[in-house]
Amino acid sequence: MEWYRLTMIYTGAISCLLSIAFFIIKSEAEKNQCARFWSITFMLYFLVSVSSVIRFMNIEGMETLLILVTNLFIYLSFHFNFIGVLYWTEKPIFLKQSLLVMMLFIAIFGYFLFISPSIGARIVNLRLFILIYTFAAVWAIIYRPFNMSLGHWIAALFLSIHGLSSLMSLMIFLFFDAGDMSTPQDTQQLWDMSSTKITFILFPITIVGTGIFYLTSLVNRASYDQDKL
Repeated sequence: MEWYRLTMIYTGAISCLLSIAFFIIKSEAEKNQCARFWSITFMLYFLVSVSSVIRFMNIEGMETLLILVTNLFIYLSFHFNFIGVLYWTEKPIFLKQSLLVMMLFIAIFGYFLFISPSIGARIVNLRLFILIYTFAAVWAIIYRPFNMSLGHWIAALFLSIHGLSSLMSLMIFLFFDAGDMSTPQDTQQLWDMSSTKITFILFPITIVGTGIFYLTSLVNRASYDQDKL
């Protein structure tokens, strides 16, 4: 359990720094709308880390609230990351469709949290939506690229690795871990699963790496624009 906590502290610290960096870039260049959403994205990653660390403390009476908050933050982080990518690649934003997808996630997650509690169903629900948003972001980057830099392609690579690792984690859960769960609500079993360990190992590397190359691309673009003036 200790290495889970250290992983979340490390991820939270780096995410907070990235969020601040994107906020500064957004403040200096109003046209960098993607920086606004990525600042929100990495602040949400930071809040996910904080809520996860609190969850490890096993505070009585707060488990359900922490589950809801943590998973909602995770969903929103990938949601805002995708919107940031759409602005970054100058692709159209489909607000109504995004809201419908969000409502669908909340409805399914809420059902398996409050009405028919099942940690396995919640894991599958969350990871499926993460996969959708991750590969949608990759597709937005590589489909009909416009004004692309090396940072775009490397960020797409990191997102692809994250998507593939999430897919592998989901498959391991479905074919191996799910059958080992003795109760549908045993949170402790979650931390012992191989799929969870893979997620905790690869998530910080891929997401932090993606954020760094987002930032590098925006900084290089700002420097290029400044040189033209």
